Amino acid sequence: MIYDKCGDELKTYKLTYPTLFEYAEALYGHVFSYGVHASGTIISDSPLRDECPLRWVAKDKKLVTQFDYRTVESLGYMKVDLLGLRNLDTLMEVNNILERDGKDKIDFPSLINQTFPDEMWEIAEKGWTVGLFQIESGGTAKRLAKEIKPRSIEDLAIITAVNRPGPLIAKADKAYVSGRNGQPVHYINDIVKECTRESFGQFIYQEQVINFFTKIGYDLMEADDVRSIMGKKKREAMKAELPRYMERAQQYMDKDTAEAVWLNIENFSKYAFNKAHSIGYGIILLWTMYAKWKYPQEFILAGLRTADKTDGHRYVDEAQRMGIAVLPPELNSSDTFAKIDGDAIRYGYSDVKGIGPAVGRWLVKNGPWKDWDEVLEKAQLDEYKATLPNGMRRMAINRGQIDTLRSFEENDGDEAKKIQLEENLLGVALSDPAARILEDHATDIATDCTAYEDLKGPGSFTVAGVIKEVKKTKTRQGAEMAWVKIEQGGSELDIAVWGTELKRLNFIWSKRKAVVIQVKVTEDNFVSLVAAKVLYSKEVKQNGRV
Repeated sequence: MIYDKCGDELKTYKLTYPTLFEYAEALYGHVFSYGVHASGTIISDSPLRDECPLRWVAKDKKLVTQFDYRTVESLGYMKVDLLGLRNLDTLMEVNNILERDGKDKIDFPSLINQTFPDEMWEIAEKGWTVGLFQIESGGTAKRLAKEIKPRSIEDLAIITAVNRPGPLIAKADKAYVSGRNGQPVHYINDIVKECTRESFGQFIYQEQVINFFTKIGYDLMEADDVRSIMGKKKREAMKAELPRYMERAQQYMDKDTAEAVWLNIENFSKYAFNKAHSIGYGIILLWTMYAKWKYPQEFILAGLRTADKTDGHRYVDEAQRMGIAVLPPELNSSDTFAKIDGDAIRYGYSDVKGIGPAVGRWLVKNGPWKDWDEVLEKAQLDEYKATLPNGMRRMAINRGQIDTLRSFEENDGDEAKKIQLEENLLGVALSDPAARILEDHATDIATDCTAYEDLKGPGSFTVAGVIKEVKKTKTRQGAEMAWVKIEQGGSELDIAVWGTELKRLNFIWSKRKAVVIQVKVTEDNFVSLVAAKVLYSKEVKQNGRV
């Protein structure tokens, strides 16, 4: 009966609304919606249409099974997750760029057996993680990279494994870093010590959990089954397994220790990696680190080409942090698409909104140009016009497109207008100093500020970032407020700003300001502003120009 499942908190409501709970009992346990796994693929040696219900998902243009993954597994089908990685596209593009420039391509598989100087490994420690597989976004991953100071594929594997919900819930990250840095390690008992010596007493990999269970009397199949039911949150199965576990565990430890280990493993198992998976991820992370260190310009350029349009600014900000200039389009200096230009990266003609590749190719083919007036003059001549499929001829570039491209060279003296122009036409403000300002203060931010992912309420925290969006609105009572979105290193945070502070700190609330904000986080993780200040570059402060 559902009455037995609801708990004492609903007792009053059960008595008051018996019909409602009767209906709820009828619905309990039934599937109420469906979804499509992002990458789960069933492999069968016979036509699936003869063996399980299927449906066509028009939006995704996919044929999917109507069985859930548990049923699929119970029927014996092979289920494989086929995932694509943008990072691999970026690495392929790095090699394409190197090949076009007459340089040797990177032999990525051979990197596994090579040794590298500290300066390569220090890329992660410096926080230059944009484009690095698994650690490019999120304060926790960056913190782990800085604290662990990786020097091997195994270290990279540990970073990817520790930065999973399971180990983080079990607080394995902090304990691992503490042990790695030489602090005394507390092992809950000798069996746990034997299984987790390499990770300083913390369950990091699934194999360690399986090993623990086998040492207290489970066979390998049973041990993996227990790990699986914990990871998949099969509560009834876990409840049934607990007495069997306690009976076996108490042969090697006292009751309190056995319960503590069970709770630790239960938290860990909510989502964790096996070691082979982590090593595989560590290898890809190594590839991205090497490419970024060895060929920084090519890596940033490849990232710009393969990233989503909304992510381009992250690579531009990263280039600035690394001392690589990213320049706007310029007549005779640009190519059709973005390219390496000396020590910098320069946007191409067709990277501009409203300017297609055909226009870019025409400008490159018919240059060099004296100025934009010559471009317009030649574009109107019959010999330079483009022929359409229907045989008609028209200007390959029109006056509006010329004015758009010319505007990058006409707003050099007005920084605010230049930033707005770049943001509107390129999708990213190349001239924006905000990323450099955050980098100026990187040490202070790392010491004094909390990563967005670590904001767990209730409590007060200090955060830093660049204002990405200010969305003014009103409360239900009609009072003014705003949602301010800030970003740092690819992570974003929404902060509620109430009317009083919205007006009092009006000079702060505009896009692309680098800020430090004190926030209050409630128990349900609602984030609101307490105080805020603008960050300036240290150079400006030293020169007294604030």
